[in-house]
Amino acid sequence: MSRAEFFRDANKKQLTLTLVGGVNYEWIKVKRPQNLKPRAICKVQTNAIWLEGSENDGKGSYLDMPPASLMEYDGEKLKIFQPAVREMNAEEKANQAKAEAEQARYTADNPYSDGYWHMKDFYRNCSTPWISPMLGTVKGKKAALGSDYGKIVDNAIKGTMILEYLVSEEKPCEVPA
Repeated sequence: MSRAEFFRDANKKQLTLTLVGGVNYEWIKVKRPQNLKPRAICKVQTNAIWLEGSENDGKGSYLDMPPASLMEYDGEKLKIFQPAVREMNAEEKANQAKAEAEQARYTADNPYSDGYWHMKDFYRNCSTPWISPMLGTVKGKKAALGSDYGKIVDNAIKGTMILEYLVSEEKPCEVPA
């Protein structure tokens, strides 16, 4: 089943989600035990669902929904994954080398400029703009930062499962205003 089928089921049926696993499940058990109770889906949007709960003065909370490539739904369980971090491919490495050469050339020609806007424009016009941390996510990809610097965060590849919910049909809840 797909993300679209999950949204269809959430709109037609009164679904309840119960958190049963994920990367922070043990922390949630200790710090946010209220999130382990079955929580009805009160409202469905294209990018998120609204879950009933005690947050926000009893109005509940939003759960942002990732792209379809980072979700699994089989009618009984909903799994949400974070994007995987992968090595740069040959084209991305070649464009990174071109960008470094362009930065060096620009700095030599313009010693009093940091070249930020010039390089931002360079990345925007290259075939792999997501290799630049200046541009954020482009076409579901972005440059990894921190210990993964020099790699790509790719929404098309499932990484670690961050949330796992048991899906059941229950009574409807009050829709937040």
